[in-house]
Amino acid sequence: MNQQLKEELDQLAAEAKQVGETLKATRIVAWAKNRRDSAIYKEMDSRGGWNDKTAAEKYRRLIANQLVRLYAKIIPPNTEPVRAYVHLASDASGYRKTEEVLDQPHWRAEVLNDALAKVGRIKTSFAYLDELTPFFARLDGLIAEYRLELATKRKTA
Repeated sequence: MNQQLKEELDQLAAEAKQVGETLKATRIVAWAKNRRDSAIYKEMDSRGGWNDKTAAEKYRRLIANQLVRLYAKIIPPNTEPVRAYVHLASDASGYRKTEEVLDQPHWRAEVLNDALAKVGRIKTSFAYLDELTPFFARLDGLIAEYRLELATKRKTA
């Protein structure tokens, strides 16, 4: 994210705070709509945000992806619902049935590596909370241990 974009968002957040509000997407869009020279306008334009036809199509795809991600069902031996479809990073886009992914060792390993990476990235979301620093250090250690354990299992299999 470029510096001008950060500054514009910070400016909008400060303006919202002055009137007792939080930074909201509606404020950002309204502000940028008539400021074609702004970084926010340019970023939205580069993503098709100002072309109503393109934006509508992207929004419909976003909804479709949300529907797929929200679909949960019980897959034995689980007793709680889990995602019915998963996305693999090796697939450019799209989803595969969770049962099929779990049945294929290479897909299962890919999803497992992705899960470990996501768990590791949770630090980024909450790094501003100093109270979690010891937890994150332990989490990093656990992830490293688990990756080593998985690598050992693969070598002996």
